Amino acid sequence: MKNIDKNLLFESAFEHASIGMALVSPTGSWLKVNKSLCDILGYTEEELSTKTFQDLTHPDDLEIDLLNVQQLIDKKSDAYEIEKRYYHKNGNIIWVILSVSVVRNGEGDFQFFISQIQDITKRKKYFKELLEEKRRVENILEGTHAGTWEWNVKTGETRFNEYWANILGYTKEELEPSSVDTWARLTHPDDQELSNQKLEEYFEGKTNVYHAECRMKHKDGHWVWIMDRGKIITRDKNGNPEWVYGTHINITELKETQLALQKAKDRFKGIFNSTYHFIGLLDTNGIMLEVNQPALAFGGVSQAEVVGRAVWDTYWWQISKETNDNLRRAVGHAANGQNVSYEVTVWDKDKNEVTVLFNLTPYFTEGEQVSYLVAEAIQIQELVEARTQLIDKNKDLENFAHITAHDLKEPANAITSLSRLIKSKDSENLSEKSLRFLELIEESSKRMSTLIGEILIYSKIGMSTDKWEQVDLNILLNDTVEYLKTMIQDENARIEISNLPVITGNETGLRILFQNLIMNSLKYRKPEIDPEITINAEIQSDYVIITINDNGIGIEEENLERIFNKFVKINKDKKYKSSGLGLATCKKIVANHAGKIWVESELGVGTSMFVGLHK
Repeated sequence: MKNIDKNLLFESAFEHASIGMALVSPTGSWLKVNKSLCDILGYTEEELSTKTFQDLTHPDDLEIDLLNVQQLIDKKSDAYEIEKRYYHKNGNIIWVILSVSVVRNGEGDFQFFISQIQDITKRKKYFKELLEEKRRVENILEGTHAGTWEWNVKTGETRFNEYWANILGYTKEELEPSSVDTWARLTHPDDQELSNQKLEEYFEGKTNVYHAECRMKHKDGHWVWIMDRGKIITRDKNGNPEWVYGTHINITELKETQLALQKAKDRFKGIFNSTYHFIGLLDTNGIMLEVNQPALAFGGVSQAEVVGRAVWDTYWWQISKETNDNLRRAVGHAANGQNVSYEVTVWDKDKNEVTVLFNLTPYFTEGEQVSYLVAEAIQIQELVEARTQLIDKNKDLENFAHITAHDLKEPANAITSLSRLIKSKDSENLSEKSLRFLELIEESSKRMSTLIGEILIYSKIGMSTDKWEQVDLNILLNDTVEYLKTMIQDENARIEISNLPVITGNETGLRILFQNLIMNSLKYRKPEIDPEITINAEIQSDYVIITINDNGIGIEEENLERIFNKFVKINKDKKYKSSGLGLATCKKIVANHAGKIWVESELGVGTSMFVGLHK
């Protein structure tokens, strides 16, 4: 009965065990298997009876398994336990803990193996994931150069990793035995109180994480800025913090950069708020982002009254609807990348009308997009008043010049008329010498009248009230040639004009300029060669260079710089009559257009006059 009970007991335990169990022959055949093993491997008992354990074992695990089996057979061991892999019927790999012992008869001869097989596939999977997570954390810590710390709040026990010590110039061993006092000993006294305060706030639930910045002393004596972060990992049964884990990151460079940026910001603020100019920053929609103190004081307003509002809605610009509308258009142009500059009258804090020079400059990002606008205003009220006075004085001077020219021309004209009258009435009573004197008197009075006229023209340049406008140089040059038609025909000259651009300028001044230059080319011709004059233009971005070439007598090299001076006559031949003001007038006209005039010439070959003007 006892034997039967033992057998029943074994059978029951074998069949109902939660782990896989099997009786295995010396050759590896499955003699008997339980249901748990069939579930683990996915085979029925009948299917397993046709296979050996070698058939289902992963190739990489078979050698060590067979070696252990042989040691059991050879009585070198009584049992063994290994982790190994089986193939499931569906092809998946199953990780198991295999425990094997041997059953022998009374004489000690081998009968069969008893194998216990526990499925640890899930455990292996979790362990693998945990290992990968550990490696990821290690890689992150290594990549961010983070030191780690673990602190038991109750016992004061601390654990630091190697990099925690390296940040401060130590090895981990040099800081052992480590405790919370290690941190306190190395932390700057001024920062300990704040760090402890941040920790208490975290422990009390006021913050989601402990975060503080502090200075810690490096081994060589300097201070290292540390970003210290931590989180409670475990609590005791009363809910109090137990283990806290955290990291240390060296932020010294960041702190130094922040300090440098703050100093630069402070310097900028100092300049921004101490300049006499009014400066503001706008977004591309015209919304005020910032305004300097001089602008606020000028308008008697505060930052709160202007920042966040459209610039045209701010106090300074409420002087008139026209002023407001012009500003809106100017912001639109600047937002599209254009520089805008114009004079405008705005209100000061007492609603006095003050003229300013207002500029809008777009600021571009690397992608050539406008990110914001810089608005700048300079008070020019005194300049405007001085300019008004100057205009008035120029008008007085212009009137004086007209009156003077008239008064000077009148006696000159009288002398000319009188000499002509004497010649017509009494020429038969006058000697040849007397007639010659009369001709000289008449010629001199004519030169005086011409000189007075040219002086008047020269004095009026820059004071003319003629408006500046778009001037088509093709039309202007053709009109000039037509005006000089008689002189051109008398000299048998040929003039070629290429296509010329449209520029902004004073049409009267430009007409005098080109008329003088063409007349010079006609006047200073070679006696035996018909004049040939070509006029062309070279356009360079917003600049145009107009060239007047001729085949005349040319100019000596030493005279090239002098010819634009007033009353300079470089040609002493009496047949080339000149007042010495023609090219000086041209230079003044070009200067009035913010341009440049220069000459290239070769004596006996010809001359090229160059006029550079803005479009």
